[in-house]
Amino acid sequence: MSYKQVLNRIKAYKKNIMTFSVVLMLISVAGLAMATFALFSDSVSTHNRIQAGSLEVGFFQTARYGVRLDEDGMFTQAPALEQPLDLKTLGLDQSIFSLDNICPGVYEEAVFEVRNYASTTAFHYGIILRDFSLIGSESARDQIAISVSDAEGVRIRFTLAEAGTSKEVDLGIMKRGDSVATFEVRVEFLDTDQNNEANSASVTFDLTLRAVQVTPDEI
Repeated sequence: MSYKQVLNRIKAYKKNIMTFSVVLMLISVAGLAMATFALFSDSVSTHNRIQAGSLEVGFFQTARYGVRLDEDGMFTQAPALEQPLDLKTLGLDQSIFSLDNICPGVYEEAVFEVRNYASTTAFHYGIILRDFSLIGSESARDQIAISVSDAEGVRIRFTLAEAGTSKEVDLGIMKRGDSVATFEVRVEFLDTDQNNEANSASVTFDLTLRAVQVTPDEI
């Protein structure tokens, strides 16, 4: 082999070595980039706060008026309520309506307030009249009527006979920002042809405030 041929082989060998080195370098750089990308990471943390809402109401009688019989059997104005009465503290021996010797022309009306004590949810409110107890003639059930009204006027009027064992009256919705809602309940003796049959009868019943939160079904 001549000197020139040997020199050509050495040049070809060096060229191959340089090409191989460049390839290795490119592979190494690519590997470094891939390794760096694999190390990228991130995380996000949140602190969640869940607090139960509240529904708290107050129930007060704020006024009373009407007509009743005095000791002489004459019609007179019912005594006014001296101050609001917190019905949550009302004893079992205390009554909202107390009418003796009731007859046609006698009635009593009570004004009530539902107070929203910063409830976080809107709620339906209304009253339930129940546990009607009658002593005496059954005719009194047709003679005694109860009316329930709010600021918009009379919502419902019914006799004890129509009420049956209980009567529920929906009065509307109080929203979160509402503070007070008022309504009135009136008890009266009707003037009918059967009044004499109801002599000496007495009636008692319970009045309950109902407050129930709104539901997602109402969306």
